[in-house]
Amino acid sequence: MDPNFKMYLILTRLILAFSLIKTVICSSQIPIVELNRISSTDPSDLVMLSDTLGITRVVSGFAGMTRNFPHITSKLGNGRTQKTILAPSNEAIAAMPRKAWENPDEYSTLGSEVYEGEEGKERADQNLQKFVESHIIPLSPWADNVKVKTLAGTEYWWHMKDGHRIIQPGDIKVLEVVK
Repeated sequence: MDPNFKMYLILTRLILAFSLIKTVICSSQIPIVELNRISSTDPSDLVMLSDTLGITRVVSGFAGMTRNFPHITSKLGNGRTQKTILAPSNEAIAAMPRKAWENPDEYSTLGSEVYEGEEGKERADQNLQKFVESHIIPLSPWADNVKVKTLAGTEYWWHMKDGHRIIQPGDIKVLEVVK
């Protein structure tokens, strides 16, 4: 994968995560990172991560993408498992150089009709699933210097530097964290 595109994806993920965090704070919703700390004897009282994601307009495009994959939707709807979502904003998704299901390597190896027909649709669906899974970390809270893998297998960690949280790889400065 092109290093610039990889950096773009990482930045997009963080921007979207921060957009979601800001929206949650401003809308008096329960911060996503704390959803798993809620205890209730009545399951109907539990706020599901999938519900919060679905009503947050700034990430509605990403929320829609998650609904294409029942196994992901069930993970987000499970209030008993901990997870962190780095949800890209609608603006960040629109600014991507290509669609979330497109892979530039596939164009170069398979040609311009790479996503045509049934095989092309399956290829696009696999790419979209990987895109969505690369934004979900099956851990919350996420501690300093703890390497974690997204559902897609991409490894990230963060550390403090000059009073700021920095995501690695990529030296990406975190602007805001909700606890």
